[in-house]
Amino acid sequence: MRTHTTTALPPIAGAPDFPASPIQQQDRLRRGFAAAARFLRLWRLRMIERAFLAQLSDHQLWDMGLTRWEARREIDKPFWR
Repeated sequence: MRTHTTTALPPIAGAPDFPASPIQQQDRLRRGFAAAARFLRLWRLRMIERAFLAQLSDHQLWDMGLTRWEARREIDKPFWR
């Protein structure tokens, strides 16, 4: 007597796994918000550090091993870089 067995096909590489359960959707959303928050914190930190760097005197920059030109190059960068 023959029995019928089903074999699951292997998943296609790069294909999304739909439909996602509500828990999976919440997890993806949570991870997305966490990643966005990390970027915002990093960008804010860069803005604060560059503003502080702009206030330093030439002597203070020299103590840090920087020239005014090097500091200006860093200060003039946009916050996302």
